[in-house]
Order: sequence, then C-alpha cells, then structure tokens
Amino acid sequence: MAAGIHSLAPGGITVSELPIPAVGANAPAFSGQSSNGPVSLSDYVGQSSLVLFFYPKADTGG
Repeated sequence: MAAGIHSLAPGGITVSELPIPAVGANAPAFSGQSSNGPVSLSDYVGQSSLVLFFYPKADTGG
C-alpha cells in the first residue's frame, strides 16, 4: 500500500469495540474503509514508522 493519509469512513468500527491500549503498548489490529479504499494496520508491517491519531469525541456533542 502506498504511504499517505487515510481516514476511516463513517459507519466503520466504533471506539467502544476496541480495547484501550496502555501508553507504549502495541496498537490493536484494525481494519476499515478509508476514503482511499480498505486499510488495516497489517498493511504497514515492516515500514519504519506509522502515526495513528484517534479523536473519538470529534463526532459527538461532548
């Protein structure tokens, strides 16, 4: 998969379905539909770096 920015599309997995990792822990496996097609954590195995950014309250009134 080419490097780039991917955002998971609405209707994908919800935060409550994922375990909350501890600081410094490995990221949990995930997959979903992005604006560029399917994407999963395993697509990036072997690459030198990956930034995961989570903001669960962005789509809420809270």
